[in-house]
Amino acid sequence: MARLATAAEKAAKYRRLLTPNARLAASKAKGRHLKAALPLEAGSTVVVETAAAYVLLKHSMDELCLHCLCELPYSSGTEIVNASTQDSGSVLATHQNQRKRGIVCPGCIKQTYYCSEECRKADSKRHTLECPILRDLPGITAAASVDYSLFRLVLAVLVRRRLEAESAGDSVKGGVYDNESVAPPTGTEFVFDLISHRRTSDPLWLACVEACASDFARHLPQSLAIPEADIVGLACKINANSHAITDPTGNTNQPVACGLFPAVAMLNHSCAPNCSFVAGTHAQMVVRTLRPVSEGEELCVAYVDLCLPRDERRGKLLESKRFWCMCERCESADSSEASDARLDGVLCPTCSDGSSLCDASRDFQCPTCATRITADMRGTICNQAEACYNDAYDLFKARHTDSALIAFQNFIDKFKSKLHPQHYLFINANSLMASAAMKQHDFVGAAKHGQSVLDAMGRIVPPNWPELADFWYRQAEVLEIVARAVQECNISAERVKAVVAAWAYDEADVQSVASAAMAAAGDAYAQCAEMRAVAYGESHAKTAETRMQLARVRQWKPQQTTFN
Repeated sequence: MARLATAAEKAAKYRRLLTPNARLAASKAKGRHLKAALPLEAGSTVVVETAAAYVLLKHSMDELCLHCLCELPYSSGTEIVNASTQDSGSVLATHQNQRKRGIVCPGCIKQTYYCSEECRKADSKRHTLECPILRDLPGITAAASVDYSLFRLVLAVLVRRRLEAESAGDSVKGGVYDNESVAPPTGTEFVFDLISHRRTSDPLWLACVEACASDFARHLPQSLAIPEADIVGLACKINANSHAITDPTGNTNQPVACGLFPAVAMLNHSCAPNCSFVAGTHAQMVVRTLRPVSEGEELCVAYVDLCLPRDERRGKLLESKRFWCMCERCESADSSEASDARLDGVLCPTCSDGSSLCDASRDFQCPTCATRITADMRGTICNQAEACYNDAYDLFKARHTDSALIAFQNFIDKFKSKLHPQHYLFINANSLMASAAMKQHDFVGAAKHGQSVLDAMGRIVPPNWPELADFWYRQAEVLEIVARAVQECNISAERVKAVVAAWAYDEADVQSVASAAMAAAGDAYAQCAEMRAVAYGESHAKTAETRMQLARVRQWKPQQTTFN
């Protein structure tokens, strides 16, 4: 019988997964967690880890290569696309249609794509083991009402475990791996060492997982088989500890895959984190500091949307991660100065004083005008606001863009004297209005709503927050379109005032107006670049792309034109 590893031996193995900037700590209250091993500057790397196993989410399976997570190649055609990144030509121009195509595995019915023959060959040994089970996996998970990605990741772990056993490689290095430019995957022994939280899992969800595990086990060959109870336990570990992998090359922070990173999983949550995740190709995850961190300070990341009010964040964490958040931000949220007080704050109905926020749990007396607001009154206002917002959101989801824009504007007009200007519903509304305005080619409107989101988010999220950097990038793109549209006399100078007010320009001179708009775009790219340099690092594709766009915009020269 194999000897069980001692606590000291396990700790030594985990330390091998960390950089010298981080050290492993443990306590009864926090469990295993990471602390800064020395004083760290903003942008310091604390963890670099390649997933022990990962899967693409369903919406990305025919968009990205399963092996390297890069975009699939394109075929040709014709379509109308945004030409904001072109140095000349109309704001809207004709370009090649971009239809994704790749090398698809015929065995698992369009569940696996590769960007090249090299990637297909590199993943061949691993995929050969999973392919026969993948054919039946959609039916297995659908019959039990279980998430497909959950059990595909269970299968990926079992396959990786088998490959490690065959190679008899170092457990930290994860056995067979042929990419020397990326750290080898973390060994699956660390996955099985994760906490499952099975006893606190939702009973209905657990029953579905147990039913799925029974059917799933019957499809496993002997080389991958483990007991049904262990399959359920592994699914619980994945549910509690997996991390989303965001698009490693694009300019959004949207998840495209899901993976298991045992070292990253040791980072606890905070609603005011000092670190963030950076996704790379080949399912690599890097954790970097967002601000200076003192020696011995705990290193934390965020598990939920930081722009949600405290009660919603706590509810989501309790539901998904099975803990009640007691971080500094949540514990100080009762203060009217705290960002959370503004995120769901209700203004005094008499004086609309922005510093007078009604507490959600008790009656409140406005310190400015002494108006008394009961908890029931506050609840009524919040419920009405949410209903009005949801009506607009339903129109947006149904792609009734014109009606959605009108409905969102009506919501803002109706509740701007009742809700705090930084209320999370206003942030959401402006974000969606920016997207809707872009669809309508109302670029000035998109820039105006985008700036509202940036102003509000900047007061809530930590410095150099990746999602905020993404908003700055999109704002730069929109402002660049505005500049080109002004140059073509498609947008009046009067409209441009709303988005480039900080710049001095002559309203009668197209060159002056276009230059001001392009300068504002350059400022937005510069802001994004500085944030991404900290959050992602200078060598990351997103940072390099932003630097390139900034240099291009700085060199732009408008044509000589005047308004008629």
